[in-house]
Amino acid sequence: SQSPDTKFFALNVLENVISTRWRVLPDEQKSGIKNYVVQLVIKISADEHFAVTQKHFLTKLNETLVYIVKQEWPHAWESFIPDICGSSKANQSLCENNLRILNLLSEEVFSFGKTHMTSKKVAKLKDSLNAQFSTIYELCNFVFKSHIAQPGSVKQSLLTTTLSTLANFLEWIPLGYVFETDLIQVLLCHFWDPLEYRIEC
Repeated sequence: SQSPDTKFFALNVLENVISTRWRVLPDEQKSGIKNYVVQLVIKISADEHFAVTQKHFLTKLNETLVYIVKQEWPHAWESFIPDICGSSKANQSLCENNLRILNLLSEEVFSFGKTHMTSKKVAKLKDSLNAQFSTIYELCNFVFKSHIAQPGSVKQSLLTTTLSTLANFLEWIPLGYVFETDLIQVLLCHFWDPLEYRIEC
């Protein structure tokens, strides 16, 4: 259906199934749902026109994907973070949306986890995020270094999203990424003075 209301209703139903019945679904159905949602996210977010015109639907789709990730990752979808970070380098619009998904996942685990998941599950997801943060950091660094090497080549909205995502990660990332890398120097030298980035920086 092309109706926005119908699409939202379908995603609400799907989210309910993922939240309440995911464990009893056959593996084949889980895989089918996961692949369908992933491919739809990629299709819409990789096309800048679709990403803008279907922004609200894409946001809802991202939330649905995070619901699946919370059920499947890391035990049944260990490659989720390498997959999402690896695909981000192909397309700026896709990269921007993927960073939003990672941000959503971080918020779900660190901000809202206690109200939606068991403490054991939250602890496992936190450990997994910490263990795989190097891949996320490399993606953020790739965006920053691309902008530094060729000013104007990276969309302002992607830089803003990268900065705000990294800011939200600061409460839990290993401190070595703050003090033992050139992150602070990069932020101060390239993103502090321009007014369009200062709030996020």
